[in-house]
Amino acid sequence: MIVTTLAHMEEQLKWTPALQVAFSFLRSIDAGNLQDGRIVIDGERVFAIVSAYTTKIKESHIEMEGHRKFIDLQYLAQGEESICWAPAEQVPVTTPYQSESDAWQGELPLESVTWVRLAPGQVAVLYPSDAHAPQYVFESPAPVKKIVVKVALE
Repeated sequence: MIVTTLAHMEEQLKWTPALQVAFSFLRSIDAGNLQDGRIVIDGERVFAIVSAYTTKIKESHIEMEGHRKFIDLQYLAQGEESICWAPAEQVPVTTPYQSESDAWQGELPLESVTWVRLAPGQVAVLYPSDAHAPQYVFESPAPVKKIVVKVALE
């Protein structure tokens, strides 16, 4: 997992052609004016999911997810949230991998995850080795606008 600002991504991440397309998209948009939904950027290779929601309260056990085919670029456009992180191999699987959704689920106790705070303009880069659970509160429930760009592994 990498967490940084959009402005510092080039010095933090090895750029592949697909990641270049994803970051060019993020740099070119007016995130506040995007409607919720899916945006095709480069066919099924690079696409974005825009969503607005209210962050949720932390629980005693955290439902984690992981992917195999895609890297997640989780860009926070507005609001603040916490993302739970853990190494994928340390998460007991509760729902096996489904190729059509490119996701598996697992669960960890609250004390077994690492919390990462995202503020506006920050992006978390999550690889298949990164189990994660986004959309949690930082201090109290708050509205958030997020863009998750899915980048196919090359």
